[in-house]
Amino acid sequence: MRPQRLLSVLLALSTLVIAPVAAGSASGPSATCGPSLDAGTLGIGDAYYPRFGNGGYDVQHYDLAIKYGPGTNHLRGVATIAAQTTQALSCFSLDLVRLNVSAITVNGDPATWSRTHHELMITPATPLGSGADLTVVVSYEGFPKGFVIPSLDAVSGFIRTADGVVVAGEPEAATSWFPVNDHPTDRASYTFRITVPNGYQVVANRFLRGMVRGLVGTMLQVGRGKLSLDQFEEILRSRDNRHADFSVPGHGLFLFRVYFTDSLLPASE
Repeated sequence: MRPQRLLSVLLALSTLVIAPVAAGSASGPSATCGPSLDAGTLGIGDAYYPRFGNGGYDVQHYDLAIKYGPGTNHLRGVATIAAQTTQALSCFSLDLVRLNVSAITVNGDPATWSRTHHELMITPATPLGSGADLTVVVSYEGFPKGFVIPSLDAVSGFIRTADGVVVAGEPEAATSWFPVNDHPTDRASYTFRITVPNGYQVVANRFLRGMVRGLVGTMLQVGRGKLSLDQFEEILRSRDNRHADFSVPGHGLFLFRVYFTDSLLPASE
């Protein structure tokens, strides 16, 4: 059987995903999508990256229907975002870089929008009250590409390869291929429906809630001599997080890179 080319989607869905300072530009977390007092903030309030995420709502679920052609690098998508407002909102924002938006509805009604390089600022037909259900549907398309993460000098986002693409999600990637509230404090679940040409596959992974805390806490136990490397490897092989250590605080942790030796994990079939 001829090997299929691989289209990899590597995601950090339940822990951490963030957006770039350079893309958001220089104003602080008090900037809003409009002059009204009930306009959502452009940025969730992160002290280090003030334009990461957006204020005024809490996303519950992303439903992404995407068609992608690796040969042309053209992506067409419909993102359905289920959220709840945390304040009264006359407008709110999502993070999205480069891709073109053709239509937006908010709770079934057409909405207007404007763009900066990083922000997709949305004004619903009817202002939203605090605690209201919010369903946003964004139709969009374009040619996604990666970008350099501020302070890390590393390329993240949508990264093309010789025979496909990798979407690497740490510490930022989502804004390069779908509209999102891109900050780890707004965790959500995801549904993906991705269509690619014959001969390609889509492969995705995920981080379970608290996974980074469990890894860091357990590795600290190794460093303190309370756990041997053999015991640490056995915890990984057992796939039972009851043996891991979750005592470290979750604030400020993110997974930057993971290396596995060839002998640690069996080769996939």
